[in-house]
Amino acid sequence: MIATDVNERALAFTRISAALNAIPNVETRLGSLFEPVAGETFDLITCNAPYVISPERRWQYRDAGFHGDELSRRVVTETAAHLADDGFASVLVSWLASSPEQPDERVYEWVDGNGCDAWILGLSGSDPLDHAAGWLDHLAESPDAYDEAIDEWTAYFRELGAGWITEGAVLMHRRPGDHHIVRADAVDEDELEFASDQIARVFAALAALAQDGDAVLDRRVRLADEVRFDQELDRKGAVTSTLVVLDEGTCPDVEIDLETAEVLAALDGATTLEQAVQRVARREDLSKREAAELGRDVRRVARDLLELGVLELV
Repeated sequence: MIATDVNERALAFTRISAALNAIPNVETRLGSLFEPVAGETFDLITCNAPYVISPERRWQYRDAGFHGDELSRRVVTETAAHLADDGFASVLVSWLASSPEQPDERVYEWVDGNGCDAWILGLSGSDPLDHAAGWLDHLAESPDAYDEAIDEWTAYFRELGAGWITEGAVLMHRRPGDHHIVRADAVDEDELEFASDQIARVFAALAALAQDGDAVLDRRVRLADEVRFDQELDRKGAVTSTLVVLDEGTCPDVEIDLETAEVLAALDGATTLEQAVQRVARREDLSKREAAELGRDVRRVARDLLELGVLELV
């Protein structure tokens, strides 16, 4: 295990922490990002560099001194280059966009053709003014300094042509193959739970989908253990809405119709989507046209649920 940092004090605390926790295989190296490990590859890479996009250079924990989101670009691209085959990475970064309508376009460019499937998680997003205000609240009791800093930050983002700033994570899995899948999702950081099991399912699904396409949906699948269905009823007891919810990791929820929910509930690992659809079609006495339409809807939803780790391949 190798830890790198430009701050010798941070490395000293790393060594102390490792010693206190009886972790013997921690090596620290002084230097920026991947410079101390040039030419080496790793099975797992994590990074929480000072990724905040700002015009300031004052705080070493926050301000890296790079223009715009250049630090984050380097973290993402160099991480992918240092991953061993079948290696995983989780890096915290931030990125710019011209508007909130397409907030993740720059990250798609960063991961394009890097040999990895990637999952982009936007944990928080804000316009330049809100972004500046959030990182400058320590000046709230000094109105003049606060106003001056706000003006400096917003002018900086105007210069960059930025209308939106996202802070989040980029997860990557390096594997052989010419085709890789990139997915982006907004996540409520207040709802995050332990996500290792979900992440493993997500990347297993992305690899299978990249290799075999929608033919994967002909295989046996099952709902993850922490999945539940949330339904709302009207006063007469009729179901008015149904959500399939994963109660772990990023805690995604997807709205589905009642018949799709019945199909998903039948997926026990010994059943394919088509078998479950036919079972529901017989029970509900659906016509061939209705059954075919249900099958198309279920396959569309199932692909999304596979990519979210709600469903898993057996």
